[in-house]
Order: sequence, then C-alpha cells, then structure tokens
Amino acid sequence: MLNIDPQNLLRKAKTSPIYVIFSLVGILVLLSAIFSFNFSSLFQGKNQQLEVALIANFEKQNAHEADLLEKGFLEGLKSIGAEKGFRVNRLSDSENKESLEKIKSKLEDSKSTFAMVGPLSRKSITDFPELAEQLNIPLIVPRSLPKELQDPSWAFAMQQNMFTKSGLVTSLLIKDFTPKRIGVVIREEDRNSPYFTGITQILLDSNAEVESTEIVKLESLEDAKSTTSLMQYNLLYLDLNTDFTVEVIKNLKDHNYQGQIVVFDDRLESSFVKKFESLPKERENPGFYTKQVKIVSNFSHILSNDAGRVLAQKYIEEQDKNPEPTYVTGYDTGVLLGTYYKDIYLKQPKRLPVEELRKDFQQWLINLENQNLPMNNFTGDVKFSIFHERNIPPRLLQFSDKNFIEPFSIQLSNSPPIRVADDDRTIKIDYQDPNSAIVNHLKYTIVPVAFTAINIRSISDISINKGQFKGDFDLWFRSKVPITAEDISFSPSPEENLKSEIVETLEKDHLIYTRIRFKGTFPFFIKPKDIGLSTINFQISWFNKKLDATRLFFVIDYDALNQNGQSDPIYQKINREGAIDPSVGYSAINSMISSVEASIPSYGNIQTLGNTANYSTALLKLTLNSTSNLISKASIVNLLPNFTLGLICLLIASSLVALKFSKLFFPEFHVPPIAGYLLGLLLLFFWEMFFFTNQYAQLIPRSWMLLIRNILDFINYMLIAAILSEFVQVLFQKRKNYNGISSTIMKVIRFLIYIVALAFFYTNVLEKDILPILATSSVILTVVGLAVRDVIFDFVAGIAISFDQTFKINHWVNFQSKDRRIDGMIEDLGWRNVIIRSKDDLKHVIPNSQIYAQIISNASITDGNRRVDATFFTNTHVSIDLIYQTVMECSLETLKTIPGVPLEKPVRIIFERIHADGLQLKLQFFLRDKESGEQARSILLNAIHTRLASIHALPARMVQSQSGDMKPAQLMQTGAIDLELGKSSNHP
Repeated sequence: MLNIDPQNLLRKAKTSPIYVIFSLVGILVLLSAIFSFNFSSLFQGKNQQLEVALIANFEKQNAHEADLLEKGFLEGLKSIGAEKGFRVNRLSDSENKESLEKIKSKLEDSKSTFAMVGPLSRKSITDFPELAEQLNIPLIVPRSLPKELQDPSWAFAMQQNMFTKSGLVTSLLIKDFTPKRIGVVIREEDRNSPYFTGITQILLDSNAEVESTEIVKLESLEDAKSTTSLMQYNLLYLDLNTDFTVEVIKNLKDHNYQGQIVVFDDRLESSFVKKFESLPKERENPGFYTKQVKIVSNFSHILSNDAGRVLAQKYIEEQDKNPEPTYVTGYDTGVLLGTYYKDIYLKQPKRLPVEELRKDFQQWLINLENQNLPMNNFTGDVKFSIFHERNIPPRLLQFSDKNFIEPFSIQLSNSPPIRVADDDRTIKIDYQDPNSAIVNHLKYTIVPVAFTAINIRSISDISINKGQFKGDFDLWFRSKVPITAEDISFSPSPEENLKSEIVETLEKDHLIYTRIRFKGTFPFFIKPKDIGLSTINFQISWFNKKLDATRLFFVIDYDALNQNGQSDPIYQKINREGAIDPSVGYSAINSMISSVEASIPSYGNIQTLGNTANYSTALLKLTLNSTSNLISKASIVNLLPNFTLGLICLLIASSLVALKFSKLFFPEFHVPPIAGYLLGLLLLFFWEMFFFTNQYAQLIPRSWMLLIRNILDFINYMLIAAILSEFVQVLFQKRKNYNGISSTIMKVIRFLIYIVALAFFYTNVLEKDILPILATSSVILTVVGLAVRDVIFDFVAGIAISFDQTFKINHWVNFQSKDRRIDGMIEDLGWRNVIIRSKDDLKHVIPNSQIYAQIISNASITDGNRRVDATFFTNTHVSIDLIYQTVMECSLETLKTIPGVPLEKPVRIIFERIHADGLQLKLQFFLRDKESGEQARSILLNAIHTRLASIHALPARMVQSQSGDMKPAQLMQTGAIDLELGKSSNHP
C-alpha cells in the first residue's frame, strides 16, 4: 500500500525551487483565463430574446428575395455575435388588404414584437409605415420610404429614396451629354415609377434642354422582346425585373441601339449578366449586349468601405457571385439591430417592457442622425437623415467588354451632402455646376474616378522591433486627371524619402494611363494579437495629396490586378511569384484591397480646416505568417475560442506539475526531462495565443508587448535548446563505455547548443548584428587562450583520446612519464586529466597532453592479457637441451597453479646473453591485466630455481649462497634480483 505523508509532501514541494515557478505559472494562467472570459455570456440567457417581425412575400415567385433578406439579416446579427438575442417571426405579405389586416391582427395580439423589418414590395411600402405609426412599432424598411411620407416617426429606410436616387443619377449623366428624349421603362402592372418623379424634377431644376421625358409601359414579356418604339429614346431608364431587363436589352442591341441604357438594380438578380452567355452574338463578341450598360446600385463592393469589401469577398467565395442588394440591406439591418442589442439593451440595469423598449430603440435611431455612430461590419454610413433615410449616394457602375462591372468615370462623393434651403438667398443654387448635384435641397459633390492597382515586386527586411519593412512595388493609375509620382503620398508616412520613377505612361480614349514604381522603407503597426499569433499585418495606403475625396475618388482597377488571366488573390500571387524574400521567414496568408476614405494629415493644404483632411485612399492589407498554414497560430485561434485555449493551458500546466512531483507519489516511475521541456514548449505555444488574443492584452502599450514577446521568445529558444541538449545526451548515453571524456564532450556540445540558441535569439528576435560581438570575443579569446594554453592543450588532447578510443576506462596501460614508469589501470578519462591506479593502489593524475605525446602500451586493447617476462640464470656445465626441457616442464606445471594465466597462450624461453659464470635466459608468459605480475613472476622463478638446483644448473655464485631449499627471505631476494634485472633490460 502506498504510504504518503501529506506534511512531508508539502515540505518537499515548498523547498523545491521549481515549486515557486510552477505556482506562478498556474496563477498567471488562471488569472488570464478569468480575465478573458466574457461573464456577460453567463447572464445573456436571462435576457429575453427580442422578437423581430420579418415582413416579405414568401410565396414561390417572390420567395427568393424574401430568403435573401432573411439570410442577410441573420448573418448580420451573427457577424457581431448577437444572433442568440433575436427571434425572427415570418409574416407573409401577399400585397393585398387581406394580408395587411392579418399581419396587423397578429401584431396586435402578440404584444411582443420589438421591431418590424420589411416589406420588399413597392405596393406594400405605403401601408406598413402607417401600420407602424398606429402600433408604435419601429419599422426598418429595406428599400425606401414613399415620397409622400414627409415626416415619419416610426419608419426608417435603409436606402435613399427613389426620388433622390434617380435625380442624382441623372445629374451625373447630363454632365457629360444632354439627351433629347428620355424614356423610363416599367411594366404595365406597376402603373408608375418613383424614379420618374426624380428624373423629371432634376431636369426641370437644371434647365436641361430635353425635349421630353416619358414613361413606357410593357404589357408582357413579348412586348419587351419585339417592341421597336424604344429606339426613339437616346436615354432609357429600365425599372424592371431581371427577365424583362434582359429581353429589352437584347431587343435594343439586336437593332443596333446607340443610346444610353441605365438599369436600376432594385429587382435585378446578381446573375443578370449570365443571362446573355448562351446568345450567339455574345459568344462571338463577349460583352456585346452589356457593353456601355450602366447599373444604378446602392451597394458596390468596388466602391464600398472595408466592411463592405470583406462582406463581398466572403460572399463571392461562398456563392461565386456578387452579393445581391437585398442581401446586403438585410445584412446591414442585422448589424444595426445587433449593435443596439449589445450596446444598449444588454447594458440596461433592468429589463424594460416591450412598449418602452420600442420607444428607446426609436429614439436611438433618431439620435444616429447627429451621432453618426461607427458600427463594426456596417457597409457604409449608418447616419439617418431628417427624413429617416440612410443618405447613401447611389453608385453608377458600367459594364466593360468582359462583362465586368466597373465604376463610371465620375461618382457622387461619400462626403455628407450640404443642406440648401429654398429661402436662403445667400446661397446660389447652380444646377449647371459640373462639380456638384443638387436634389431635394441637398447638394452632393461630384468627383472624378481614378482607377488604381498595385503590383508587389518584393518585400524584405521585415523588422518587428522597428515596425518597418522594405517594399518595392508598382502603382497603376487610370483616370481623366493626370497623376504624377510627386502627388502620391502614403499613410502612415514613411520616415525616409521614397525612390519613385514613372515606368509607363499612355493616353487612350480620353484616359491617362500611368504606372509608377516606388521603393523604400515603410512603417507598420504591430498589434498584441499579431505578436501572439506570429503574424504581421501591414498595409500600403496611397492617395493623391493635392486631390482629396471631394476632387478625386480612388477605386480598384481589377483588370490591372488580374493580369494574364490570373484572378488569384494578391497573397497567392505574391507567394507564387516569390515576392517575399525567403530570408525574412514569412509567407502571405491573406490580403484585401479596397478603396476607402480616411482622415489623413493635410500636409500643409491651406484649404483644409485643421490638421487633417478626408482623402480617398486605396488600401492594401496584407497578412504574413511566420509558420505554415497547417500549424499556424492564426488558424488555431480561428478554430478555438479564447476560453478553450485557457483550458488547454491549465491542462498542460497541471501535467507539468504532475511530472515534477511524480516521484513523490510513484518513486519507481521515471520521467525523462525532455518530456517536461516538450510540455513546457507546448504550454508556451498555447499560452501565447491565449494571452495575446485576450481583449485586455490589447490595451497594453506596444513597448511593453514587445518586451513581453522578447521574453517569451527567449524562453522558447531556451526550451528548444534544452530539448536538443537532452536529445544529444540520450544519443551519447546509448554509446558503449559512456564515461570519462565522452561525457565532457557531451557537456561541451550542450553548452554550444545554448550558445547557438542565444545567438539566434540575438539576431532573429532582437534583430542585432552579431559580428561586433564575434570580433570582440575573438580578441578576448585570444588573450585568454594564451593565458591558459596548457589547459587548452589538455582539453584538445582529451577530445582526441575520446574520438580515437585507444584508451578506455578499466584498460591496463604501461608508459614512461618523465623519469617514472607507470603500470596500472585507467580509472577516469576527464576533459583535462587521466587518472591511473597502479598495483600499489596509488592514483596517478596525468595531463592529457602528456599522455597523448607518449608511446603507451595498452595491454587491454586486444584480449585483456599482457606479457610477463621472468629472467633467470644457469651455468654452462649442463646441456642446453636439458635446461630447456627442465625449465619448460617446470613452467607449465607451475603456471597451471597461478590464477589469471591463460594456458592457451604460448610460453617461450629466450636465451639473451652469456655471462662469465653462466647463461641469462628469459621466460615469457601471458597474464590477465588485472592480476599481479610481480607475484606470478616470483612464484614461477622460485619453482624454476628449485628445479635448476636439482639438476645442478645454477651458476656457481648462486650455488655457494644456497644450502638446501630457499627460505622466504631468499625467495624475496631472488625476486628482487629478478625485478632489478628486468628493469635494467627494459622489459615489463
């Protein structure tokens, strides 16, 4: 049974230094998890869901538009995380009085409707604002309010009214040409067009010389296919659905119509262009039917803001088509309601009754006229005008030859219009002003369109600490306004002057084409989230510093971006073309290019009030990642919420603590240190994502975040070095005879691993030049090397001994060191010395350099035996054959009794020299290197001496000193003589 003493366990834990470290890490992770958790989500369920009545015609022929509105509405709520706060109640609108009464009855009975969204039908648009006034329910109208509703209280339109829209479009068109006859084409069942009123009004106010403006009604689809009466108009407005629009355009183009065609996209499908693809003339000449056809739209991803561009990109990726206007309107409506829910409703101290909540929402919408509240993900200006309409100027788009919609050459500025009062005689209303359009007492600015694009040639020298990179790219411009390199500025402004040159210029079809190349160092701002995800988000934003948003409007020229038939995103093109220098260690993973308006320093423009001006800017946002997409932190964060990352960190931290104290609970359980290092590296990997993506971390100053990042990177490098070091140690320990100098080499290698890790940290993270340090250290090492030369020689000799493997621990060696002869066994091989234990149990410490410079005999290098020589003497009166036979027989018998003698080894007798009183002979035999050679030699010589005495073969001097058997003292004397002789003959 396992016996654990809690007090002893606690005492051991507290005395361990690592205990404090793991405790601090655990507390830090726990606090981070607490701070990162959105506690409002715990109580969100206690708030009642707000009921929204979605009013649309869900019948078969109209279900598509209704579904688009609902889909956009729900995805708008989801984009800001408010989808759980609303409940959608579908109310079918059949565009008749019975349907209206049913809807009114349902709304009166439910008493829980917070707001209404809809309808889509023009027939019902006049009924539901009145219903909203009767029931005091806020109504969000997708399209526009009727012109007769001059002072609405509860109805708010997400688009500009049709009267203003058509008037503004006409103002743009008549700046370039004056049409003689204008026709507004509608269906017979529509009876009238709200656009017609705006067109005729602007023509009257501007005193344009137009002969007539008429409404043309088509009774059926056959009329659209066959009528030729439309040929008499040189400007046609089509207020039709998709099928009628396609047939009218086909009919006109087949009859070589040369006038202008303008289509309102209220009821136009996004697949409008594809309707012509199967026609023979379109196949022969792509763009035959849509060339010069203009589209009037409230939303264009080309001219929209960042949020609209992101929405369009996502929709195109999913649906392979541009988002429909109805979908975008529903999306903005969802964002609008979701913003109120998160910013107002959830922050109320108590839940209001539905009646009071409606009134609060109504007042919030009215206040938006003055506040112009910024909303995340909102595609445009959220501000409502005094008529409760979003005053978003319409966009006039034109089809190019390749069926691609591009902006018209002039557009209405995104700047808010100026109110022009009828009774204000100090303001002159000039309808002929080519730079403005006045409709319904509002003056809008008209600005030329400048098409632009970017081609990244190279990105290098990315510095996170300095917040800058080197860029080399081309900017492309196509406009009626000449643009020079000196007029282009960037925001944020580069610290150094950029190098610029005009690479190409051309004038064609009244447009000026210019390509300018820029080279230099550009700044970027790194966010805490980017630091944690190992990503870099930098942008290149350019504008014309002489022409602000009131005099020039940048739009993206996609024809210039998608060259050679390649329509890849910019980041794919950059990776494919190798624009990013491989040495920077990054690859592009995302990009977005758009045209926006931004408040930028005025650069001394005296016409600007204050220090800033609103410029139309082209913006490229490029995201780089230092790792592959498969294991990138950015992709992991997209999959896992922040709270889940916190739980993972707590789990790994708990595993680290369990590994640390595992021996206290399981003494026999051994966990290699490399497991702890790997867990630590994994913990740091997830904790960085968890910490840097925390909403509170975004408030930390950039300098502090860089310091924190450098510290964490240092820990990362050290952990990686520790893992490699442990791996090297495991490899060394698997070698045979892992002892002595091998362990020293391993320590040196491990030390070098940490040094290399520090060098990489110094150069890659701190972005410092290591050459000065290497130059300084080389001088210091030279001086130190001269001072400790002998130590270095010993160390190098030790490494050579280790790699040669000539000597190993427990080998028996014999060598001459200066005036001493050392015969013994190697006990230790160190980085500087070798320790040898001789037979007399003395330890000899010898420097490696001296051993490596000597001739050394290694008795253990073969089979662990060494040769022993025993010298003896005989007289010359006995036959040599008899002496040889007698000594050999005696030796073989005696060696059998001596331990450690390998009998399979040969025994030899060598005649060395002749003395005056006899012969000197040497007997050679082998002995295990761990046995005493002196003792074996003494025993053998005693036996030989006795046997030689029996045959009277001893020299005369030895015979005279002998009387019978030799006593122990005589035996020792004989051994001493033998040892002395052995020394003089230089044999072991």
